[in-house]
Amino acid sequence: MKLTIVVSDSLVEINGVAHQIDLTPFDLSGVIAVQYNGNSGEVEYDDRNENISSYAAYQPIINAFNAHIASLVEPEPSNEQRRTTKLQQLNAAYQTAMQIIKSDYTQVEIDGWPRQVLEAEKYRSMAAQNPNALPSSNDLVNFPVLGGLATANDEPLLAFVVGVENKVKAYDLIYGAITGTMQALKKQILAVDINDINYAIKLAAIDEQAVNNYG
Repeated sequence: MKLTIVVSDSLVEINGVAHQIDLTPFDLSGVIAVQYNGNSGEVEYDDRNENISSYAAYQPIINAFNAHIASLVEPEPSNEQRRTTKLQQLNAAYQTAMQIIKSDYTQVEIDGWPRQVLEAEKYRSMAAQNPNALPSSNDLVNFPVLGGLATANDEPLLAFVVGVENKVKAYDLIYGAITGTMQALKKQILAVDINDINYAIKLAAIDEQAVNNYG
């Protein structure tokens, strides 16, 4: 084993791998540096150099170095952790897909959708009750949003009712496809035996990004 210790820099190098570690717990009084090439070495003191034939005196420092290196290596996650991470990734992919289908609209428009749907439903209800007197865009009491939109665009109220209905149908189709795919993928993830020796491989084979394949 090759060993280098540079006390002033708190630097330890073993077999070409160098890291800084805390050297204060060790008795290195007067030591500037230690060099050991695998067979022999030298200790440089403040006032002299001293040959060494073993690194045994520095084994505690070597042990501390190895412990430091081990602490830098992330432990393998448990299968429970792998499953939790996979489910989180699936949820993130699902949320992204849902945001994409809304990306053509501002948040203000999205916030107004429930009110538009209610007004469209009210229009259909009133029209069914009195088909000979269809609601008008001038009826801002019952249709403050759609009536205002129709008036501003100089179009009949029915055009905006149909527009809302078509938007809802299109959205529901995509929502159903995305949500259904997400639920199917979640079932696949939960169906993998957590005690399977190949759990990590089987889990990785499930593509959570498939939730975006709704087109």
